[in-house]
Amino acid sequence: MVRTRAAITRAIRSSLDADGFLEVETPTLQLVHGGAAARPFNTHLNAFDIDMSLRIALELYLKRAMVGGTDRVYEMGRVFRNEGIDSSHSAEFSMLEAYMSWGNQFTIAEVIKKIILTAADAVGTHQIETAEGSSTWTASGAG
Repeated sequence: MVRTRAAITRAIRSSLDADGFLEVETPTLQLVHGGAAARPFNTHLNAFDIDMSLRIALELYLKRAMVGGTDRVYEMGRVFRNEGIDSSHSAEFSMLEAYMSWGNQFTIAEVIKKIILTAADAVGTHQIETAEGSSTWTASGAG
């Protein structure tokens, strides 16, 4: 599982880098949490005697990078949400967020398709199994 996750993460970065996206790392501790309707984990920064929050989303600083002139940007990072925990929800998890200038739903759909196929190649499969059976996928669609 560790090797599979590492291969998928590497593939995602490789795919986005190949499409001209720039990876950035944004602050984890924030003065104002935002970008999602979730409750943050709060903490206190003793050095400056100010209350801070762990981020609940990646988007706000990425959008600032876009306004600053970076036309394609992404981040894969940890986010923290102080909400219920169950088999499908964790208090901390990795998120991928990407933005591109001059794109639309079709261009971003193509980026996502490339990411998924590159990740599938990295783990050696393009097969999707559902209740109705399985299907092998190629870059042009179902096989």
